[in-house]
Amino acid sequence: AIEISRSYFEKYVASSGLSMDLKEKDKTRKRNRAKTILRLQNNLKSLTLHEGFTVFREGEEANALYILESGLVNVFVDEKKVFECKPGDIFGEHSMIMGRPRNTSA
Repeated sequence: AIEISRSYFEKYVASSGLSMDLKEKDKTRKRNRAKTILRLQNNLKSLTLHEGFTVFREGEEANALYILESGLVNVFVDEKKVFECKPGDIFGEHSMIMGRPRNTSA
């Protein structure tokens, strides 16, 4: 997975001239725009994650988001699997974009 820190994300969004105003009514469009921006970035931190490793937990502050390069990552709400990330998927972005604690574990 590729880790993108909150500070990098905020710095890039600020320098790009894009508005990430939380008042934007179309949250899906806002999330998709952020995902597109992130996929175009260079100089990101690569991580090797092992089976069973917890990347983040529900309720934690969002310090990073991730782009999965290979393998699978399961996403849970209240210990129930709700989604499976595949290569190319971004996960952990909702809390970063919305400025809220994590609503899932991965």
